[in-house]
Amino acid sequence: KSGHRGGAAAGTARTPAPSWMRRRGSRCAVAAILAAAFALAWHGLASGLAMIRGPSGIAAVAVGRQAWLGRWRGAGTAAAKRSWGVVMDIDGVVVRGSEPIPGAGQAVRDLREAGVPFAFMSNGGGITEAKKAAHLSKVLGDVAIDESQILLSHTPMRRLAERYRGRRVVIVGGAETVAVAESYGFDVKGGWAITCAQIAAGTPGILPRQLMAPASLPAIDVNAEGEPPIEAVLIIYDPADWWLELQVVSDVLAGGRPLGSGDGGAEGAVEQTIEVYASNPDFLWQGRDPGPRYAPG
Repeated sequence: KSGHRGGAAAGTARTPAPSWMRRRGSRCAVAAILAAAFALAWHGLASGLAMIRGPSGIAAVAVGRQAWLGRWRGAGTAAAKRSWGVVMDIDGVVVRGSEPIPGAGQAVRDLREAGVPFAFMSNGGGITEAKKAAHLSKVLGDVAIDESQILLSHTPMRRLAERYRGRRVVIVGGAETVAVAESYGFDVKGGWAITCAQIAAGTPGILPRQLMAPASLPAIDVNAEGEPPIEAVLIIYDPADWWLELQVVSDVLAGGRPLGSGDGGAEGAVEQTIEVYASNPDFLWQGRDPGPRYAPG
């Protein structure tokens, strides 16, 4: 696992790389990315997957044309004809925290100049793909990166927007979670996608203390007559207030009226029918602190 939500394996914390590996960060960042490209080109692999390990984890993943290349919209004519591309992790591979890993920016520029399609994949997130692309472009030294080249932990949730159109869902996450959900097509303004803060602010007694709903979103009493049932919970990113989110989500899963009672009225106790989607099941992750930190899992 290569730093802040950067590794491919879920539920594991990264062991710090030996000092001799950290000293070679610049050369390894470039070499690992190019190694994936040249290895696939040499062997003529038009499909399949290859992983190359860099100084602090998986540095690059080369994928087949059909698996990914067709989605990339920023490729030139030469790149579009290639049968392989390069997919890079972000933290621990091209950046560490807010700083670029030496040589990473030049390596990405070399890929673009060579006409090699590339993308970035991370099990981090919390912001829109467009904002992540802009940030990464700036950190790497004004490297042109399009949002279509960014895959975050919650990017696959984009496909759920159509499934839950006209059905109420609860979205969980941080300060920019609403913006992420709206960018995927979830109807926040229409009240079909709601936050735990909205529920806590509008539903009497659900929390021991009264909370204010976000200024731009109305408080919602989910126990009020005529309110639609909640059909899914989407854990998009780390909650801003774990106590609030845990309590509300637990009540949503228990169901019933009032919410959390599990009471189905004349039909007796209700069974859990709420679907839960978690973008990142990692329980722990390794940040700047020497000890493991709690993660969305």
